[in-house]
Amino acid sequence: MLYCPLCYERVHTVRYNGAVEGATTCFQCEQCGYRYALPWGRTWAQPVHPWAALNEQEARQSTASRDRTADPLLLGTETPGQETSQVRCERCGARRASFYQLQTRSADEPMTTFYRCLECGNQWRE
Repeated sequence: MLYCPLCYERVHTVRYNGAVEGATTCFQCEQCGYRYALPWGRTWAQPVHPWAALNEQEARQSTASRDRTADPLLLGTETPGQETSQVRCERCGARRASFYQLQTRSADEPMTTFYRCLECGNQWRE
């Protein structure tokens, strides 16, 4: 089974009405709409994983580009829609930090909150 890289729901194979990147069969997530077209010339007999690199060099390039673009946080600024809190940073003492929450333990325990100081970039969790 393959899972969506965005929302982690199972993806399904669908026929696409118009050719996308030379393909007529796609993987599609019904939850968020993510779609991946099977590359032209690939067959179902060949192993296919849409969000994995085809070789080691491609994996390194993909990771390097993600590292450059994945974190839009600019220190000292707030971006629209960014969750912020007035918790105190232990490194610099500032009281502005962005945060997000994840369920890292069992469902009956509280969520873990991850913080990042908007002044110095220090990261911590509670």
